[in-house]
Amino acid sequence: MHIERLYGRPCARLGLRLSCVALLLLTFQAPTLCAQSRPEGTPTEASPGSGTRQTSSIEGTVLDAATGRPIPNLLVRLYGPGQSISPVRTDATGRFRFDQLNEQAFGVTLDRTSGYFAQDLRISLQAGKKVSGVELKAFKAAVISGRVLDARRHPVTGARVIVLGGTTPGGRYPPGIEGSATTNDLGEYRFGGLPPGNYRLMVTRAPLKIYPKPLKTDDDPSLLKPVLADVASYYPSSGSLDTAGFITLALGQVLEGADISIVREETVCIQSRIVGGEAQNGLAVIRVESESFGSAAVARGEIGGTGGFEVCGLPPGNYHLVASLADNKSETRCASESFSIASRGMRLPDMYLRPLVAISGRLSIDAEGEKHAFPGPATIYLLRPYGSSIFGERTFARVDREGSFTIPAVLPDEYWLQVNAPKGFYVKSATMAGTDVLHNRLNAAGGELDVALGQDGATVTVEVVDDNGRPIPFAIAILGRNRLQPAFAPNDLVARPTDQNGRAVFDGIAPGDYRLLAYDDLLDESAPMSAEFFQAHEPAGDAITLGPGQDESVRFKTLHLQRQN
Repeated sequence: MHIERLYGRPCARLGLRLSCVALLLLTFQAPTLCAQSRPEGTPTEASPGSGTRQTSSIEGTVLDAATGRPIPNLLVRLYGPGQSISPVRTDATGRFRFDQLNEQAFGVTLDRTSGYFAQDLRISLQAGKKVSGVELKAFKAAVISGRVLDARRHPVTGARVIVLGGTTPGGRYPPGIEGSATTNDLGEYRFGGLPPGNYRLMVTRAPLKIYPKPLKTDDDPSLLKPVLADVASYYPSSGSLDTAGFITLALGQVLEGADISIVREETVCIQSRIVGGEAQNGLAVIRVESESFGSAAVARGEIGGTGGFEVCGLPPGNYHLVASLADNKSETRCASESFSIASRGMRLPDMYLRPLVAISGRLSIDAEGEKHAFPGPATIYLLRPYGSSIFGERTFARVDREGSFTIPAVLPDEYWLQVNAPKGFYVKSATMAGTDVLHNRLNAAGGELDVALGQDGATVTVEVVDDNGRPIPFAIAILGRNRLQPAFAPNDLVARPTDQNGRAVFDGIAPGDYRLLAYDDLLDESAPMSAEFFQAHEPAGDAITLGPGQDESVRFKTLHLQRQN
């Protein structure tokens, strides 16, 4: 029975700017056969031909990864698209069971409150079948705790603290949120259920208010006078994610005393005006997003269909301003503007509301310089570098049999391109109006999108072994381009977990020069998905040159992240 292992929690990994639904579609597209016949006499399923809808089940055991012993009283969760499933607890022998399941793919994981984390499993069910003998490996989770303190070193009650993992700012994907907590009356917070890795801590503040305001001249006094105020702060005492300190956690480590000091900085105001909403009824929704941090809005508000507005309290940094307005026909009009703040406020250009745009294109196979129509299923995604989607925005499309696609409604803004191609294919090139959009962000107003897939991808089978030459299951193997750039293409840096035999397979890899790394103490495959991580550890890896269609097997002695750090 083959069961594929996943890493991390659903919709919180890979750093992708996708909705949970889109990510689940990506995650569960390729089926994994792992069903076997169900014993006769089990009452929860109908027999074939009975006319009753046949349901399936999953049963297994949670085992301590260190000792191999069953662990009782742990909460096990099952997740998948289109079905709500209550979690179950393991019994005294560590066993769990889910019944009345539909025929589809599921992920199995541990609840983070259990004090353990798991390398998640992906299981595909067939109608009326049972999957038994599932073994979920449980690792002792790490813990971070500390206090939030104000400028006078007094504890801050009710502060929201979030723990950030994954990639670093400036790369292809923003850092992921691993969890959030609120400080108690002593200013204390605590995070459990964390796998080993590098983390940063952030104390957020409530989003600033955006208010309607009749605009004056550029010398408006509110734009000229900075105001000292508390700002979003990072461990140990920084007002910027770029200068935040990292916390490195080992397996099962309990770290106490990670105190975060609230930072006070000079903040300023910005002003702008909405234009083009006079004929529409409703309110324009305005968001200010920070380019250094995920999808959270640092300011938001609503104003009438047109007019001026102001937001105050923004510290220096790079931002993105988005305004959207849906009329009574549910047509969304929008505008966006990027800006940077230094030491004083500013009046931004007027924001002209325009309809969302559609992007059409073609996907083909590039074989020996000739392009052929693409015969198989594929999906094109546009990923916003920061910020969340707006009402009416639809940023993905399936490719039809002729290789054509149309992404129906996106902001006339910048996006990263992501292509979900069949196994064995890789994205060879992607251009829009003659510009490379595989390694660079695309401008959604830039014209037609031309994507070419290569079918001469190489395959690398890696066996990761310990110092004694024994295979290491559940290690992380990493294959990355030599001299990887911060804005790398999706297939330029790939991480794979090894199976129970210590093997990981990389297929559909573009020909070229690569470096191979592998770690037995890096239990989260999203952690190395940044150019910064790869460049720092690249010298310790093995060089590999891959030719078109090459099938390469490599034996690699594991590295140890904790020793390197």
